[in-house]
Amino acid sequence: MTGIFTPRQLFLVNRLQQRGIAFNLEESLMQPYHPLRAALVAFFTMGELGARTYVVSGRTARGRMEGFVQMRERRACPEADVLFIAPALDGDADAEVWHHLLVHLCRQAGGRGIERLFARLPQEGEEARLFNRVGFNTYTREDIFRLDGGRLTRVDPSPDADIRTWRPEDGIALHQLYAAVAPRQVQQAENVTARGHLCPPEIWPISHDRQGYVLVRGGGVFGCLTVRPGRMGHWLFVLLHPQAYDHADDLLAHGLAALRDVPSLPIYCSVREYQGGLRAVLEDVGFSPFASRSLMVKHTTVRVTDPVRKLVAALDKRAEATTPTVSPVNGHQASSPAEPINRSRF
Repeated sequence: MTGIFTPRQLFLVNRLQQRGIAFNLEESLMQPYHPLRAALVAFFTMGELGARTYVVSGRTARGRMEGFVQMRERRACPEADVLFIAPALDGDADAEVWHHLLVHLCRQAGGRGIERLFARLPQEGEEARLFNRVGFNTYTREDIFRLDGGRLTRVDPSPDADIRTWRPEDGIALHQLYAAVAPRQVQQAENVTARGHLCPPEIWPISHDRQGYVLVRGGGVFGCLTVRPGRMGHWLFVLLHPQAYDHADDLLAHGLAALRDVPSLPIYCSVREYQGGLRAVLEDVGFSPFASRSLMVKHTTVRVTDPVRKLVAALDKRAEATTPTVSPVNGHQASSPAEPINRSRF
């Protein structure tokens, strides 16, 4: 009844996508997102591109169950993001579909070696409660601000500000900045150091479609701003040390100035709850609150098999049976396959 998407479900997914909800708000606001297209791309590229899609279709004791869920695996690390679920919540029947799909998704993710699943959900609503039921935990919250593109002409960067374009050698300094700003529970949830990255993907400005600026004080990096233009809107990512909030307006002005030569579209900026000092600066420029989200993570279990070991012949001539175990996550180990190890306290 539930399985990976194939072209046989094309019409089902096409019908349901009109009633779904997208969690990848950055992509949805910057460029059109088409779940069916993402599912087809993943099917024909064996999951290398697009979004891995799981579909449920069948009858239960309560009636017919139809829906699908999508996730995208992150490159070079055992993590994935939940992108889309259909249908959107509109009653108990939809909640049952969500629970079924999320349970299936978590099992499939664990089987694929994915250790962490991330989701960004509306802060107020039933969505977060359903994700929590299957093991997702909120590790921080963020507010998204919006600025009309026509107001860019009012912002001018100060020529005296110690702000320059990002350089590849700034990587270590950006990691140190993230470690100084983000609370420990956030760093543990995002697992930045362990996965070999220097800071969260949205902050890292190395992608070809992004521009990055850093605020330098006393030879150290105290702030970073990444600009990402889009077809429907543009996005700003800001990371600023609490001791450098007096330079926040200059850093923000450099980012807005970089968008003057692109189409005049809405500009969005996300601010996490531990970056409260940025809210007043954004509102002074003209940004207004647009949405609030809960950032959630689930640590999945990954089953492994110990190699077969033989006892000493003099003690027991029988071969020891292979024993399924659960791989450690965040230092925890389970004594049996059924024992849960994802005990996050976030």
